[in-house]
Amino acid sequence: MNNPPPSVNSLLTNIKSTVELLVQFRGDSLTTKYGAIERLRLAILAILSHGLKQ
Repeated sequence: MNNPPPSVNSLLTNIKSTVELLVQFRGDSLTTKYGAIERLRLAILAILSHGLKQ
């Protein structure tokens, strides 16, 4: 199996940190939660589109 390119690794790291933030935001306002969810969604879309380009 070949290693993913660095951009994919950084996107995965982004998702990990966003998920951690999402867990911390559990007690915060809905707007903050929505912001974290939106960042997570964008990161996933970026990974998918990156994978389709290759």
